[in-house]
Amino acid sequence: METAAAEVIAGLKYKTLPRDQVMREMPPIQIILVSSGGSSSKSLRELSADSVSSLVRLRGIVVSASKVRSKALVLVGKCRCGHTVHIPVGPGFTGAAMPNKCQRAEGSVAQPCPYNPYVVVPDESTFSDQQTLKIQENPEELPSGELPRTILATASRYLCNIVQPGTRISVLGIYSIFQAGGKRQGLKGREEKTGVKRAYLRLVGIESLTETDSSSSALTTTFTRDVLCRTFKISAIDDGQINRIFKHIASKPNLIDIIKRSVAPALFGHDTVKLGLACQLFGGSRKSFPDGTKCRGDINILLMGDPGVGKSQFLKWMHKTAPVAVYTSGKGSSAAGLTAAVTKDLGSGEFYLEGGAMVLSDGGVCCIDEFDKMSDTDRVAIHEAMEQQTVSVAKAGITTILNARSSVLAAANPVSGRYDDLRSAAEQIEFQSTILSRFDLIYIMKDRPSVEADQKVAEHVISLHERATVLNDHLGSSIDVITSNLSLIEAAQMVIGASLDSKTTEKDETSSKDEEDEEDGEETKESKALKKAASARRDQSYLSSLDIQLAAPNSTIDGSLLSAYASYTRQYIHPRLGESAVDRLKDAYIRMRKEADGDEGKSAPGSVFRSKRKSGSTVPITVRQLEAMVRIAEAFARIEMKELVTEEHVERAIELFSESTMAAVRTGAVVVEGMMGTAAQKDVEEVKELVRNRLPYGASIGVKHIRADLMSRGKSMGLVDKALYSLIRERNFELIKQGNILRRIR
Repeated sequence: METAAAEVIAGLKYKTLPRDQVMREMPPIQIILVSSGGSSSKSLRELSADSVSSLVRLRGIVVSASKVRSKALVLVGKCRCGHTVHIPVGPGFTGAAMPNKCQRAEGSVAQPCPYNPYVVVPDESTFSDQQTLKIQENPEELPSGELPRTILATASRYLCNIVQPGTRISVLGIYSIFQAGGKRQGLKGREEKTGVKRAYLRLVGIESLTETDSSSSALTTTFTRDVLCRTFKISAIDDGQINRIFKHIASKPNLIDIIKRSVAPALFGHDTVKLGLACQLFGGSRKSFPDGTKCRGDINILLMGDPGVGKSQFLKWMHKTAPVAVYTSGKGSSAAGLTAAVTKDLGSGEFYLEGGAMVLSDGGVCCIDEFDKMSDTDRVAIHEAMEQQTVSVAKAGITTILNARSSVLAAANPVSGRYDDLRSAAEQIEFQSTILSRFDLIYIMKDRPSVEADQKVAEHVISLHERATVLNDHLGSSIDVITSNLSLIEAAQMVIGASLDSKTTEKDETSSKDEEDEEDGEETKESKALKKAASARRDQSYLSSLDIQLAAPNSTIDGSLLSAYASYTRQYIHPRLGESAVDRLKDAYIRMRKEADGDEGKSAPGSVFRSKRKSGSTVPITVRQLEAMVRIAEAFARIEMKELVTEEHVERAIELFSESTMAAVRTGAVVVEGMMGTAAQKDVEEVKELVRNRLPYGASIGVKHIRADLMSRGKSMGLVDKALYSLIRERNFELIKQGNILRRIR
C-alpha cells in the first residue's frame, strides 16, 4: 500500500524526472490507519491465537515507553570477495539472517569463500525509527480481583514519540508473534527453543484519547455514548441528542441536591462530604496564564476521622463512578509507585520509564486509602503532582516531565486510631502543613454516639440488607417480580416505547415505500418530515423518562449516568468568574485569614501562624485556599452547565469550605469541642504539670489519692479527670491494677 502511494505521488509531482532520482528525492511515505468505530474495539483479554495476523483495535493506557531505536529495513552484506547482497527485514520484531554461503556464481572466483562470509555494512543499509510501548488495559475495565494484563507494541517512523507513559490511547495494529530472546531457561535448564511464541502488536495507527487539558475529549465522547446507549437501551445516539439530554438534566432546579443524594447512596448522612465529592467529580476549570504557567482545576480532598465512618466506602464509590480512576493504599505504595519508576529491560538492557498511580490517573481521580500509613518521604514525592500536576523524573539518564492532572481523594486515621477531643489537631494529624495546604477540602469525620442519629443509621443499613436479600431470593424466578423491581426510568421506557414502536413501524413502512418511489436517491419532503418527527418523538421519550425518575421523592441519578454527565460537562463547560463573584471571594478570603490568625475577636484564637505557637493548629489558610474556593465555585457552576460563576455559586462554595476546612482549623484551636478554649486548655496543662512534678519516672500512685490531692489545691474534678485522661492518651502514664493505680512510664 505504501509503495503504491509512493508511485502515485511520484507520478503526480515528479513527472519530468527520472525514476531513480524521484525515489531518492521523495520523502518516505507511511500509511496510518484510523478507526472511529468504538464498538469494534477489543480488550486484551479477548485476544487469542485466532487473532494472530489479524488487524485489531485496542484501547488501553501506555505504562512504559522505550527510547527510539534504529530498525533495519534493508541490510547490505558484503563478502570478502566483494559480492554484496540486499536482505529485506520484516517489520516489528522480525529479524533477518545473512546467507551462510557466498551467493556469487560458482567458478567466478578462483578461491572459494569461507562459511558465513557476509559482513553487514551499516553505512549502506537502510534504517527507520522504531519505539517499543507497553500497553495495559484500563484500570476501570479491570475485572475485580484480577491483575492488569499488558502487551508489547511497536511503533515505527512517524508513530514514534507521540505518546508518553500515562497516555490513554486507541490503537490499530496487527496482532503478531515473535520468539522472545534472552537467557530464559526451560524446565531442564536448557534454553527454550520450542514453538511457544510471544505476542505483540505491530501498530499501524495511534489515536491519543488524552487531550492537553484536564479532560479527555475522545475518551469522554466514546464513554458518554456508551453510557447513554445502555441507559436508554438504544444502539446509537448523535451529538444533538446527547446535548439535549444533559441540558434537560441541568435545567432541574434542585439538581445539586439530587446529585448530592446520588453520591454513595448506600452511606447514610455525611451530606457535606457527599457535596464535596460531587464537586471533585465535576472539578473546576484548568487555566493557562499569559506567562505560560498553569493553574489546576482539579479538587483534592482529605477525609480524616474515626474508623467505621465510611471513608473507604467513599473512596470505593469514587473509584467506581469516576470515568478515570486509580485506587491504591498508602501502606502498599511507594514514592515510585505513586509517581514514576525507571525499570531495566532484561532482554535489551535498556531503561524504561513506567508511570505510577498519579500518572495513570491523568484526567481522573487518584484514590489513596490509609494515607497516614505512608512514610514522610513517600508523601513528599506527590507534592509536585498535587499542585503542579506534573511528575519530574531524572533517573538512569532519563530526564522528562510526565503529566499527572488528577484529583487526589485521600483517607486517613488520626495518630491514635480514633479522634480524641482532648488533644489538639497538631497532636493527632501528623501531616505537615506543606501537604495539608494542597488539599482543597479537609473533613474531620467523628463517630459520636447519638440516639436519634444511631437509630436512623441502623434503619438505613438494615433496609439495605433487606432489599439485597429480596433481590437475591427472587432473581430470575418470575418475570412479574423482575418487572415490579424495575427502576422508574426503565418503566417509563417500557410505557413510552410501546407507543413509539407503533409510530416507528408506520414510519418505516412509509419510508420503505418512499424509497421504492425515489429511485434517484433524493429524499422527498415527506420522508424528511417523518424522520424529523421520529427523532423528536425519541428525544421526548428520553426526556420524559428522565422527568419520571428525577421527580420522585429523594430521587437519585444512576452512577453511570452521573459519570457520563460529569465527563460531558468537564469537556464542554468551562466556567469563569463574574464580577460579583470576584468581590464576594475577596471578602471571604480576608475574613477567613483574620479568623485563622485570631484577629477577629476571642472566638477564633487558632490559626496556622498564632496557633502554631499556642494552640497547635496545623491546617493553614493561604492563597491556595482562595484558589480552592474558586475551584469549588466553578464546580457548582459546571454542575448546572453554566459558563459564568455567580454569587450564588460562591456562597455555596464558601459554605462548603467553612463546613470542611475551616471546621478543621477551628478543631485545632478548640481542644475540647464546645467546652475548652484557650483559657481552659491552659488550666488542663497546669494540672498535667502538677501530676508530672508529683510522680517521677517509674513511680505509681492511687487514682483516688492523686485526685483528692489535686482537688484540695482548688482544682475541679472535671478538670482533673480531663488532665489525667490527656496524660494517659499521650502514653506518658498508664493505668494498672484494674484502673485503680496511675503509673508514670516516661
